Amino acid sequence: MPGVTDGGGWGVYGQEEAVSSLRRALRSKRLAHAHLFAGPSGVGRATLARRLAQALCCEAAGADAEEPGEVPCRECQSCRLVEVGSAPDIETISTGGLCDESGANHRDHAQDGSTRIRVCQVRRLERLAALAPFSAPRRIFVVDSADDLQHEAAQALLKTLEEPPGETLLVLLASDPEALPATLRSRCQLLRLAPLPPATLARALEQRGPAVAGAAGLALAAVVGLVLVREPAFGVLIAAMAAAIVWRRFAFAIVLVLAGALTVWQPLGAAAPWPDVLAGLPLVLIAAPAFC
Repeated sequence: MPGVTDGGGWGVYGQEEAVSSLRRALRSKRLAHAHLFAGPSGVGRATLARRLAQALCCEAAGADAEEPGEVPCRECQSCRLVEVGSAPDIETISTGGLCDESGANHRDHAQDGSTRIRVCQVRRLERLAALAPFSAPRRIFVVDSADDLQHEAAQALLKTLEEPPGETLLVLLASDPEALPATLRSRCQLLRLAPLPPATLARALEQRGPAVAGAAGLALAAVVGLVLVREPAFGVLIAAMAAAIVWRRFAFAIVLVLAGALTVWQPLGAAAPWPDVLAGLPLVLIAAPAFC
């Protein structure tokens, strides 16, 4: 059975079309000033953004490639700084981030429980985008995720997208690009990322190192989780199956059912769905022995 390619050294599995598009742009030196990476959470949007930043910043890119600048080495100092989020020319704009405005309700929005990316954060992006990069070819801004932009923030970002400084690259990550303003989408190069089929994901897991016990089951649980995480009974099933696959103890999986269900719904801010939890138990009882 053929292996799963990682984008020719990018370490991004199963997203060949997106990686190839970026590599062609890098090779021809025609990289767009703004990109929109669209796909469900966990599909690899942020990883792809890091690899693009590393390809631009890498000190040894192209040493072992046919064309220089296409493949980051992921080992030089610049690549390592990008990987850990410490590169001076790369900024991530996300919920609860920094802004330049003074006052009790500003500066660090991690302290005020913000649930959206605010317009003052985008104004900080605009200020930094006007500065020359410190060491990289471009200043790189990753908006993670664009789904969280306030309406006013989206409008402010549009101005930067319409008149981008010459040495700036903006990468927007979004789960639902159609929900973004059309004017915002139209000014970005859209790359869609799709979840891997279970069989492909299982092979990718096995390629990462020594054989992963239950890789096929883990892959299936991950893919089903992406699609059905909002279905209560199936959410319970997924939580129990993951435990059963890893520990291969059916009894322990049952003990984790309620905790798993609460984990699924906690990010949604919903009350504990006890009727749905109980509805998921028969599914666990039927399906778990097959994984154990």
